[in-house]
Amino acid sequence: DYLTVFTEPLPPKREAMAVPIVNRDALQLTDVDNANLTLLRVDLQPRYDQEERILLNTSGTELNYTYTIMDSSYILVVEPASESSAPIEQFLSVLLSLEYINTAEEPS
Repeated sequence: DYLTVFTEPLPPKREAMAVPIVNRDALQLTDVDNANLTLLRVDLQPRYDQEERILLNTSGTELNYTYTIMDSSYILVVEPASESSAPIEQFLSVLLSLEYINTAEEPS
């Protein structure tokens, strides 16, 4: 479990700000017998409303992602763009970039 503080947008621009959702000090990603991974799936729950979004950054990596909303979950699948696997460090970089944003007028 990880806790962060989220506040609604403030005037004058009324722009929502994304907040990190990963504890950078605690997250580790390892595979005991391989320096590469073929796929990473992240399920984030619960999902409350349509104004919520999960943001991530794949720049500087060889990874692509798909994002699906299923029932009350966000399902994020990250996998190599062209090769069959990619270095664990690239997957970790994407995980560490995860952010939450809620653009609702009255976010909850």
